Amino acid sequence: MTGTVKYLFDTDSISVLMRGRAPAGFIDRLSATKGMGQAISAVTVYEVYFGAWRSPEPERFITIFETKVLPLVEVLYFDDTAARIAGRIRAERERAGRPIALADLQIAAIALASGSILVTGNSRHFADIPGLDSENWLE
Repeated sequence: MTGTVKYLFDTDSISVLMRGRAPAGFIDRLSATKGMGQAISAVTVYEVYFGAWRSPEPERFITIFETKVLPLVEVLYFDDTAARIAGRIRAERERAGRPIALADLQIAAIALASGSILVTGNSRHFADIPGLDSENWLE
């Protein structure tokens, strides 16, 4: 994918899309941002495969993911920049008595490291992370 990544889709957004349950507003926004830079994290790739293998129809979900999602997005990785950001976020959240799930922590750090807007239906999971821009397209 060329250009600067603008939107990083959280696993919940991709899952809703793959199950064919995305609200019309989500589909409209997805279409409107096509070509603006759409990405998912390697963490989301893991979560989608994990979910698929736990389902009664893993091959169906894997085929949908590999043919309808992966060819259209850039996959962003948890690199050393994201790791540094994640370390800070985790320490701050634990100090505040608000731990964060590892996958959410990594996805947030990848969004921050890449300068992306995180698209998630789980806004509360990412609340109060300094500098993180997020949008809920599933509401």
